[in-house]
Amino acid sequence: MLLRNGERNGDVDEGWERRLRAGPEVQGRCFNGTFSGVPETRNYGALSPDLGWSCLTIPQHTHFATSSRCTDNHYACQYRVASMGFSAHDVHRGRRTAQRVTHSGYTQLGIAAFLGDSSSATMGSSTSPDGYERSEVHYCRTTKVALDKATQKNLDIACEKRVSVVFNGTSPGPTLRLNEGKTTWIRVYNRLEDQNLTVHWHGLSQRTAPFSDGTPLVAQWPIPAGNFFDYEVRPVKGDAGTYFYHSHVGFQQATAHGAIIVKEPKQPPYKYDADKLLVVGTYFSKTDDVIVEELTGNPIIWPGEADAIMINGKSGTAAGSNSSGSCKPHIIDVEPGKQYRLRVVGATALPIVKAVIEGHSNLSVIEADGEYTQLAGVNHIQVAPGQRFSYLLKTKTAAELKKLNQTSFWIRYESRDRPVVTSGYALLRYKLPDTPVVAPSSVPTISPVQVPNITYNYLEYTLQSLSPAYRAAFPPLSQVTRTIFVNMTIKLTAGIWAGPGHPDGPADWVPNDFAWQEDRIAATNRAPYLISVLKDDKAPNYKLALKNGGFDPSSKSYPARVGEVLDIVWQGNAGVGQYFDSHPMHMHGEHVYDLGSGNGSYNAVRNERKLVNAGYVPARRDTTVLYRYTDDGLSSRANVTMGWRAWRVRVTKQNVGAWMAHCHIAAHAVQGMNTVWVFGSAKELKAKFPSTPYTSGYLDYGGSAYGSNTKVPVVNHYFNSTDEA
Repeated sequence: MLLRNGERNGDVDEGWERRLRAGPEVQGRCFNGTFSGVPETRNYGALSPDLGWSCLTIPQHTHFATSSRCTDNHYACQYRVASMGFSAHDVHRGRRTAQRVTHSGYTQLGIAAFLGDSSSATMGSSTSPDGYERSEVHYCRTTKVALDKATQKNLDIACEKRVSVVFNGTSPGPTLRLNEGKTTWIRVYNRLEDQNLTVHWHGLSQRTAPFSDGTPLVAQWPIPAGNFFDYEVRPVKGDAGTYFYHSHVGFQQATAHGAIIVKEPKQPPYKYDADKLLVVGTYFSKTDDVIVEELTGNPIIWPGEADAIMINGKSGTAAGSNSSGSCKPHIIDVEPGKQYRLRVVGATALPIVKAVIEGHSNLSVIEADGEYTQLAGVNHIQVAPGQRFSYLLKTKTAAELKKLNQTSFWIRYESRDRPVVTSGYALLRYKLPDTPVVAPSSVPTISPVQVPNITYNYLEYTLQSLSPAYRAAFPPLSQVTRTIFVNMTIKLTAGIWAGPGHPDGPADWVPNDFAWQEDRIAATNRAPYLISVLKDDKAPNYKLALKNGGFDPSSKSYPARVGEVLDIVWQGNAGVGQYFDSHPMHMHGEHVYDLGSGNGSYNAVRNERKLVNAGYVPARRDTTVLYRYTDDGLSSRANVTMGWRAWRVRVTKQNVGAWMAHCHIAAHAVQGMNTVWVFGSAKELKAKFPSTPYTSGYLDYGGSAYGSNTKVPVVNHYFNSTDEA
């Protein structure tokens, strides 16, 4: 029997669960099997009753599928002990009493998917040698919808058809709504015919589960076609805010993405009447395969500018009866005299986007990259790839609307820092009592608003954290142990430069002269960084890195030790090709203190003095922009450093892991603009994982997660339950 607790517009909310009535419990040992939906009881529990694990019983006549298309995908839930430094026998020694477990089944909608939350009904806990409390056995709660599958679909985008990678059949995919301090297990199926896949939970630190960060050949093996992976996602205390998920392979992120909202544990610090979510994306007429092939070809072929900018899947380039839904303006319905929170997600694959709302220039920023900020007034929206902002918008009163004789206001958005401007419209529409709602019959031929051009001054040296604890924890320059400079340069690997910014040959973006590209790394037969540590105790060479400006050439990574405070400085260098570009740099694994940016080269003392004199404590961010500081991106001479962006991060026991820091322009990432940062020693990294055999499925390429390559998930649950940083 399936009980429903509610639905909402296709969103995924870990509170909307389907629970299975407990069935007859079979006494004796547990055994494994594949649940096929047949009317019989199956038990899924421990392989060895000697360890005292509990059996999880599935009731008779229970069918897990909610669609006739799901006949080959029925799942049972099995949670095993997370030893985290103990063996399973050690954890359960002296606690071998049988326990009955209330059990929820994995729900599927469409074709095979689940998103399970194992945050409740903890059965005991233990403390590992490092002093961290560990959770052991949980029942799993499942949600209404999940990341059903990654497929290729002939998607209707911007009034055109394009074969695209999508989650659950749409772009954007379903919105995931999670809670602080609660773990959600997300099973991702790769239904692509011939492509790898991973999913990154953008902005969530994943410090409690670095193996689930979703970076191929860094945190995990990629998921092969026809396989699945179970991701553990656990927002910690203070994570309430706006995030998104996306594929981290090739150019797939352009369409394979969706929003994540981490809900407030209490009332939010700012009052507003309702949320309005705006996922900003891009449309390219070329397919992902063609773009990647041309970017890595000889000569390189740039994919060109985005053909359209999308707001919640709509390009806003046409309206009326002659346009399909995908190119009509996205409409934001509001009521007079209220305050709304506009959650803006920068899921674009290339451009920075600016937007101006007609007649509504009084906006206030309250959140940046998942963290609340002190109020910062702005008159327009700007979002770069990977960034998220929340804006408070106070709507006009009914009297003001009557005086204006206007109830609809255009939102004009345009690309920036690109050679060609791509634009579109959304609509802010007021709903009034006894007044019919009318859709626009056309979009303006002349913009009713002027969109600012300059990008590099937006909110610079302005945003400060709302959290006193985060402000107090900001380490001053005197505590910085190392400064690591990373120069971003485009480099020909063959051929010649036909002119400034015009390569005639294959070209890579090379941070500090090394292009990190998935295919090239895979060709070296190198295992993912975390797996190298687990299998071979193989960690980067820290001493060698100290001799090479922070970069270890043997592991192709930037290692750091717990206790260090790093200044990471990204610098735009013209190189031989005399070319700059803007780079929205994204940090995995941790929010960094954003020290600011500027033209020329970075001067630490001068910048620190600027912060101190202004009484300014930088906000914690995960994505900020290294701007190009030139209109056309060209330099009059080679090897000029035009601009910088600086971060400060403290390496702690909590953020130990292997983390990428990379440009979030998808084409630049394909070309190699990625770096890998390994925080912690081999011993500290291994402490983040359970002991064997529970890592067996994770250690090998093949898509199985935590030992299960069948339709019965074998899921190990573990995290630092005391971590609230």
